[in-house]
Amino acid sequence: MTGAMPVIPPRGGRVPRASAFPLLPAVAATLLLLGVGQVALWWWGGRLPGVPVYTRVASPFSASPLASVGTPPTLRRATPSQRLEAPPLEQNIQFGDAMGRVRVTLFTDPACGPCRTQVESLTAALPVNGVRQVYKFWPRDERRTTPGLLMELARREAVLPTFWKLLHAQGERDLTDTDLLQLLEKAGLPLDQQRTAFRQNSAELYGALVPDLATARNAELPPPPVVVVDNQILDSARLTPPALAEIVQKKLEGRQLAREDPLWMMNR
Repeated sequence: MTGAMPVIPPRGGRVPRASAFPLLPAVAATLLLLGVGQVALWWWGGRLPGVPVYTRVASPFSASPLASVGTPPTLRRATPSQRLEAPPLEQNIQFGDAMGRVRVTLFTDPACGPCRTQVESLTAALPVNGVRQVYKFWPRDERRTTPGLLMELARREAVLPTFWKLLHAQGERDLTDTDLLQLLEKAGLPLDQQRTAFRQNSAELYGALVPDLATARNAELPPPPVVVVDNQILDSARLTPPALAEIVQKKLEGRQLAREDPLWMMNR
């Protein structure tokens, strides 16, 4: 007897359905390109000429919004906050007042759900006028640069506003590389165009990440997010939205934080 073989459902009675998203070969091919690029970036990161090098400072951070400089414990009571010069770069995502007197720089990882949530909370109460927000890529896992590469690709392909909104609509969940590729496609950049861009412009995409990664590594920054107001590194793990707003407001008013100010990180 001839004829089509019957389909035997798996245990549980459900027939598996094909994925709506073509994981193979479309995503797999793109992930392969990203993986090769990440290896190149790890090797390349410390070898580019002109990468800024900043003085290494010691952690850990302690209990107040502003971090102390890496000096012996006996000297920390009278020491100002830890400082880092990290000027805005063309490739950095920026919001707010482009001519603002106060700059809030956020070293963060867009794939990290808790990072996105914390950054949104911290920046929600900031003044709009006079404040410039600058976002720099700093991965939670230093071996994983895909989120930064895809942010740079979105910027270059003029789909960044939509991609940014989609990222921040994901709540606190961490995003895999596949998640990011799907979101970038949803933002208007198809997978075939993503692969073409990585093949043709990989050096430029990887090179755009190097200066900020070198800055953060040389400063021995803690895991993201890390907040820097002008050139003062804050204790982001303990920072609250009201405390950040108070720091920024004082800066806007031209007032410097005095050592007796409770915003300084000092042992009392």
